[in-house]
Amino acid sequence: PCVAGRFASNGTSASNGTRSCQLCSQGRWSSNARDACELCSTGYYMLPGTSECRFCFAEDEDAFMPYVVQLDACILELNWPLLMLQVSAWAFFVTLFLRQLRFSRRWPWISGRLCFIEDISSRGDSLVVTVVGSHRLIQVRTRSLHLSFQNTGCRELDEPGAEFLGKVASDDRVVVTTKAGQPFSTRCEAVQGTFHLSAWETFLSTGSALPLMLVLLVVLTVVIVAASFLSSFERLLGFGAGWMVGLLETWRSKLKTPRTSLQKLLDNYRKENFSNLLRSPRGPDRAISAGQLAKFHESFQSIIKYRSMYF
Repeated sequence: PCVAGRFASNGTSASNGTRSCQLCSQGRWSSNARDACELCSTGYYMLPGTSECRFCFAEDEDAFMPYVVQLDACILELNWPLLMLQVSAWAFFVTLFLRQLRFSRRWPWISGRLCFIEDISSRGDSLVVTVVGSHRLIQVRTRSLHLSFQNTGCRELDEPGAEFLGKVASDDRVVVTTKAGQPFSTRCEAVQGTFHLSAWETFLSTGSALPLMLVLLVVLTVVIVAASFLSSFERLLGFGAGWMVGLLETWRSKLKTPRTSLQKLLDNYRKENFSNLLRSPRGPDRAISAGQLAKFHESFQSIIKYRSMYF
């Protein structure tokens, strides 16, 4: 009799007149003393010359790995189009999330929006606040924004718990008045600080709120639909790879606290004038010349504007 994994066909014979045993073909099996090989059941594969079919565990519907059963092996087969679609969706979501943190350091629709101030100028009874870049707020004439300020250097604005009203004047400017409509008690001129909008104010006043929500809804739909056709392993791989791509994109674009014009001018001024500092002995050589003072004023003229040299 033939050993397991071989069979003796009726039409074959050895030189001594006995039938010869042949290996079962791929995907077929036989036990001892069998005259024919049988196909393995669904979800099983067979190595030539072995006596039993092996179970390809990932063929199960709840399997973690996306294996496909072939005749003699379980082959790992990824659905690359859907997998890349899911990776792209997750990467977009992560990048978008971190870009929101750039402006608020927190999720803006939960804790509110933080805008970085470029300039504060007094204009009669109100203040004109210019932000770094664009504040992305909708201009609504019938509605005022409720703002709170921090680190501006103006005592009245920085008072804890103080709240002010703001009207959008342009893409980067907001006109601010006191909540009671009274003029400011002190003149405020500054080029630093932040102002904060509550989460509800952010939702109502941010021009990109509705389009952004629609984009997030589309991204979420893509993730869910793609995941329904993917195995657990592919879903996990798409999630991890998407987050990795999003983090790398965030690092590449160097998302950080926006720098004001004053900070950029200070950096340039230090490079041009303080790159080669020399020790100077006591005496008149340590004094600042009128030319140096004039150069200093000229370097920061775009910030000083109409203000005094004291500012």
